[in-house]
Amino acid sequence: MFCWLLLLMACNGHSRTNSALFPYDSGYLRKREVLPFLAVNHLTDSSAEIWRDYDNTDILGKYYRLPAGNVIACLKEVGADSHWLLEINSYDSVLRKERYFHGMYPACWDGFDGFTKTGDCYFLKICGTGSGFSSSNVYVFRHVTAQDSLHHILEAAWSRQAGEISSLTSIRELKSDTLRMYYTLIKWRDEEDIPILGDTARFAVTYVNDRRGWHALDSTFLNSDIPN
Repeated sequence: MFCWLLLLMACNGHSRTNSALFPYDSGYLRKREVLPFLAVNHLTDSSAEIWRDYDNTDILGKYYRLPAGNVIACLKEVGADSHWLLEINSYDSVLRKERYFHGMYPACWDGFDGFTKTGDCYFLKICGTGSGFSSSNVYVFRHVTAQDSLHHILEAAWSRQAGEISSLTSIRELKSDTLRMYYTLIKWRDEEDIPILGDTARFAVTYVNDRRGWHALDSTFLNSDIPN
């Protein structure tokens, strides 16, 4: 019986015994774990003053275990408008790394909800911010991939221009290499700082993943009447 247990453990492709930081199939990472990890891998300046603005228990990272046993992790780059996307092996060594940049700062994140998994795909939310405008776009991938090699998918947007307010939200549904985005577009008129509800439109856009990456089969709705 003892030999059988040893053989079973040896055949387990998801052994977590070597990793101090990533012992589970998914989890969050706090500052006290993220800071020394980034520092030892030369991905941050641990002496920077900005680190003092965070408590040791603040969540600054999240990870998921990949099918082969490594983990894919998203870590906040403190003091910069970007996140690190990393593939890390069972000995906590970085195998692949990419930086994902936001437009100004990650205002569209709520806690650490900007890095999620659905099925076998990972979603990383990137925020856009401007004068009277904000947006969130998602990048979809199955392994660590450079930001500039992917097409982003519009998730949400908000704008206020010339007395008109527009808000776009969405719900996503993923099936294999097909992603269905269900959008809701709401418009208001701003009359003396009082928002007056206007039109509401609902539509769906299908995105497919092929050799060109993720792209919309029909982008008619996305190219018209959407806040940008």
